[in-house]
Order: sequence, then structure tokens, then C-alpha cells
Amino acid sequence: MIVKGILTKAGRWYAVEAPALDLHTQGRTKAEALRMAVAWVRDILDRQDLAVEATADAKGPGFALRCADPAVLVGLVLRQRRTAAGMTLREAAARMGSTSPNAFARYESGAAMPSVAQLDRLLGAVHAELAMA
Repeated sequence: MIVKGILTKAGRWYAVEAPALDLHTQGRTKAEALRMAVAWVRDILDRQDLAVEATADAKGPGFALRCADPAVLVGLVLRQRRTAAGMTLREAAARMGSTSPNAFARYESGAAMPSVAQLDRLLGAVHAELAMA
């Protein structure tokens, strides 16, 4: 999975924003701002050894975050969207039609990688605007 964001210059600083993750950080240079985005992902997951890469788009103000373990990045997006919506795991699972919070938690923890169709259902449960359909 690749999470896209925007890298812009704001005065003397470069600002990094990835809305799907609620990630906002900055650095004095583009490279520093991208390193801060990688550090943010590692810090929020409490996994300093996680292989994460942030690269600026060659054209335009975008950047991309990639992770060696895509299920972990998918899980982070799901957790960030669920918590931003103020929902519990049980509420998210219920919106998917399940009575067990484990139905959502397995994907959120990165223990399982959802299919594209399942990811659409998971995102739709916590953030309708992110669903693909």
C-alpha cells in the first residue's frame, strides 16, 4: 500500500500532510520533512525497526509513504480513520455487520491483509468518503 500526501513549502519550512493518516509534520528541508513523516509512522506504531520510506514526487507537491509490510500501513490507516471518527472497534465491526470486534481488529493490527473489496468495506465502516465505491 502507498499512502499519498502533500509536501509544500510554508515560509522557511517544508510541511508534510497525509490526510488518510492524520499525519502533519514539518522540516527545514524536503529531506528532513520526509524523514519526519517516516519517524511519525514508526513512532505511532512504536516500531522503530519498521522499514518505511517517504519519497517526494518528481513533479508536483506530492509525496508517497511506503512500508515493507503493507498490512501494517493498511492497519494504521484503518486505526487512524476509526479513531478520528470516534468509534470503538466494536462499533466499527457492527457497521460492517459483525458482532465481533475481532473482525475489524485483525486488519487494524496488521495481522491480516484485506482484499480490495474487504478494504472498501472496512474503510466504508469508519469513513464513508474513503470507500472506493
